[in-house]
Amino acid sequence: MATTNRGLAKISADKVALELLEALGSSLDVQTVLTAAYPLLARLVPTDYGAVGVSSTARPQDFEWAVAELPSSFFAAYPEMAAHDFVRSSVVKQPNRVLRDQEMVSRRELEQNVMYRRAREVGAPLEHVMAIMLHVDETWQSGLSLYRERRRPFSDRERARLQSLAPAFANAVRNCYHFGHLTSWKSGLDSLLASTSEATVLVTHDGIEIERSPGVNALLGRWLTAPERSRARVRRGQDLPAVP
Repeated sequence: MATTNRGLAKISADKVALELLEALGSSLDVQTVLTAAYPLLARLVPTDYGAVGVSSTARPQDFEWAVAELPSSFFAAYPEMAAHDFVRSSVVKQPNRVLRDQEMVSRRELEQNVMYRRAREVGAPLEHVMAIMLHVDETWQSGLSLYRERRRPFSDRERARLQSLAPAFANAVRNCYHFGHLTSWKSGLDSLLASTSEATVLVTHDGIEIERSPGVNALLGRWLTAPERSRARVRRGQDLPAVP
């Protein structure tokens, strides 16, 4: 009977893991992904709160946080708390490896930490944490943290389970990050092309025009006839004539 129960438990866990993988690919918005994935993750690794942090720089104070169950007010003052974030400073030294709080700081250091006290102030006591740095380089960083509000440390088995899921989380956050940058780039480009004070031509690498801003026609009209404008291509290494 015990063997049968263990077999059923494994089948159930495997099913939840598959649902979790689907949730991680359900959106390109990191908060939406975390909202969908967290309940499933909490079934595999029982936890009270979760948070995904992403920074577009190497500066810890620039982290932005998507949270699950945790009051958003906890991270509201993160730039001021960043210097006291023992979790980030620990996992950044061992990227792609899951660490538990007892592997980061002593219990005494934890209870004296600014972030530990801040959590109690906002009504979300964080007695234990397990975290992993999903991505870190000179341009951007991301990490996942799980918290418990009771004095029940994360086990070796739970650490191993989160470690096995880490590549999927890293891939999901990476996709969200790159999509967000593309969206921001497109928004900026659209704004530039709509500008009446700038003359901008968007071309392919071989000089084929894709789009132009309203001021381009007026500028080209000062230098080229209509037939010349229709045949013109911007060649690599050449700029449009400068306006006197």
